[in-house]
Amino acid sequence: MNIIKDLERRIQERMVETKKPCKAYQTEERANNELASLAQYVANHHTPYESRHGMSARPARYVVFFIEGLGWTGAIDLTELLYRKDSCGGYLGLCSERGFYSY
Repeated sequence: MNIIKDLERRIQERMVETKKPCKAYQTEERANNELASLAQYVANHHTPYESRHGMSARPARYVVFFIEGLGWTGAIDLTELLYRKDSCGGYLGLCSERGFYSY
């Protein structure tokens, strides 16, 4: 499965219902900075309590891509993050609460 094509399809379907289906930026650099920050936040959230003190988790994987008519956006790879041996679960809606998709 082409993850980016699938995400583009999901976002474009949502664009029919709402003007802003997710956060979007005018530059790739800005989108990348936002996703990098979110990737670290989400990874820290899904890391065991003991690991959170004094040490950050390895950031989640993410993709940044351009959608015509919207701009630069991205999504977090929750599948890989939750598959990690040190994952402890947690709230899965963190990405959507912050305006980004996940896969």
